[in-house]
Amino acid sequence: MFRVVGGVKGDINDWNYQANVVIAHDTLESAQTGFLSYKQLMSDIQTGAYNFVDPSKNSQAVRNALSPVLAKTSTTDMDSVNVQASHALFSLPGGDAQLGIGGEFRYEATNDPALNPVNDAQGLGNARTEGNRTVASAFAEVGLPVTTQLEVNLSGRYDHYSDFGGNFSPKIGVKFTPIKTVALRGTISKGFRAPSFSEAGNSASQGFTTFSFKADQYAAFRDSHGNNEYTKAYSLSSITTANPDLKPEKSTSYTFGAVWAPTRAFSVSLDYYHIKKNDVIAQASAGTALAAYYSGQAIPAGYTVVADAIDPEHPTALARVLSVASPYINADSLVTSGLDLNVQATFYLPADVKWTSNLDATTIFDYKYTQDGTTYNYVGKEAPYVLSSGAGTPKNRLSWMNTFERGPIHVTGTMSYVSGMREEDDSYDSACLYGDSNFNCRIKSFTTVDLTGAYDVTKNATVYADVMNLFDTGPMFNPANYAGVNWNPTYSQSGIVGRYFRVGVRLKY
Repeated sequence: MFRVVGGVKGDINDWNYQANVVIAHDTLESAQTGFLSYKQLMSDIQTGAYNFVDPSKNSQAVRNALSPVLAKTSTTDMDSVNVQASHALFSLPGGDAQLGIGGEFRYEATNDPALNPVNDAQGLGNARTEGNRTVASAFAEVGLPVTTQLEVNLSGRYDHYSDFGGNFSPKIGVKFTPIKTVALRGTISKGFRAPSFSEAGNSASQGFTTFSFKADQYAAFRDSHGNNEYTKAYSLSSITTANPDLKPEKSTSYTFGAVWAPTRAFSVSLDYYHIKKNDVIAQASAGTALAAYYSGQAIPAGYTVVADAIDPEHPTALARVLSVASPYINADSLVTSGLDLNVQATFYLPADVKWTSNLDATTIFDYKYTQDGTTYNYVGKEAPYVLSSGAGTPKNRLSWMNTFERGPIHVTGTMSYVSGMREEDDSYDSACLYGDSNFNCRIKSFTTVDLTGAYDVTKNATVYADVMNLFDTGPMFNPANYAGVNWNPTYSQSGIVGRYFRVGVRLKY
């Protein structure tokens, strides 16, 4: 790994300028052990090279061949040159209009080979990413203090990708302060995102999804297997393949909100956001291929379905799916909207105690994904399952931090809340990812409280003591989570750890 960074800044004819050069190259060598080589296992069985009766008689060379070390070297490169400059244009009633301009040129490359290229290692997922390109950009921003009450900001950026062409993204922002304590603000902008190397390069990735046959459309399949163990929930291999024909995704977004700050010690802000993306880059719904397979229809173009071994109890019945490969596609659209709330307050209590409180809350109204004319709303569900690794899309989240200070003593309590979810993902045609749709199909909310305290012994030395997960709250029980650990580590990792304590000293030199 090496990085070279250089830059200059200064003034020329009242223009402030800054130029930077960054050359970065990262190399990562990784290895995995403990995975069984399927081909070697079959060879050992056929030739008798491995002693299954008395494994202690096997040589280390035989063991190493059966469970070899898998190694790979991955590299990334990012070389860039960027220049920025600013200058005052003219005077307005609210102040000087300001212009900022800049440009950038960069080279990007990734080479991350597969660790398990021929799928020989049992139980090990697979992923690879390769690609390179150049990107040239130019951008400008104008700040217009029209009056002391009205500010307007205009900006735009043009990007040209060697593999996907160019695009211009404009933005306008307005802030209106009718009275000193109230500000109204809003933005309208266009966005652009070129496909990543993993989406459009020489790439593929493999993961696993808990699949259930509980839904009504699988009744015939369950009956044909006598509702035996073969029809119970199992781990389905889900492979996402790159698509070199992808188009960039584009977005239109707007926000508007208000800030009320009657004093320096208290403020409230509430903002609404709405974002719509077109040609959204996403994995094609595996449910499309699964529905075709289980209904006896032809598998749609672009998908690959691999059947599992037959059910020995019902060898003539349709085999379940072992693996489904879905390409990245440009889906119809993704629309999301919601509210962000922030409250900040400072109070001065008796005995020279300063109390600072900060509340951040978010609620999501919509997270609607449309593919082939079908719309799925992921809010409040464990979806999109593959994209979020089973983390899901909680509707509400909240964090409330309170700090009390008196001289060298600092004590902070933080409450965090995440709302519950349904264990559902409609794009997988799954009424319930785990369990029964009328029972055990909901993940409970998770609330935890952390308490931290510190004492500044000197200007350079602080003693601290923390109690994390103060009330020893258990995690969000979530057996369908992608991690396969029966809880949701994305939002409730501290719940599985439980209450724990930290004591230490921080020193500054």
